[in-house]
Amino acid sequence: MSVIPKQMRLKFPYCLYMGIAFCFLLFGCSKKHQQQADLILINGNLATMDASNADASAIAIGEGLILQVGSDEEIRALQGPESAV
Repeated sequence: MSVIPKQMRLKFPYCLYMGIAFCFLLFGCSKKHQQQADLILINGNLATMDASNADASAIAIGEGLILQVGSDEEIRALQGPESAV
């Protein structure tokens, strides 16, 4: 006879699978595998409409998508050997 109530036994596998999925999502979105930009625009004046990063001076674009917006130094970190600046 199990000490764990039936309701908890039914929820445990669901919680386990959700926890595993959350870990994959969390570690899969790591910045370790950050792309290199195809195009970098620096020394600009960008209005981001984001209160935490209201003013930016550079933007990185890769594969037709905006990769990152920030300061010149932050964006230069995405510069690769074939990046146009």
